[in-house]
Amino acid sequence: EDVEVELMKKISSFEEEIDKAAEIYAPQRIAKYAYDLASAFHSFYNHCRIVGVDENLGNARLALAYETARVIRLALSILGVSAPEKM
Repeated sequence: EDVEVELMKKISSFEEEIDKAAEIYAPQRIAKYAYDLASAFHSFYNHCRIVGVDENLGNARLALAYETARVIRLALSILGVSAPEKM
């Protein structure tokens, strides 16, 4: 699915975004990145089933969801913001 690829691209750009934000002293870039990543995950979640699909596909999508959460937590931590475990 295209939304899966977009989410993977967004996750993979995290280190570059952090480096750029540090280079130009722009912490707001990290906040924008976290927002954009959450938006990409929202699209992924709405278009891609995790449960009830082929086991390998489901596991790959679940790993993508966990990685998204990890990167968002890391971005928020860099900004000094805490995030709830559940909503």
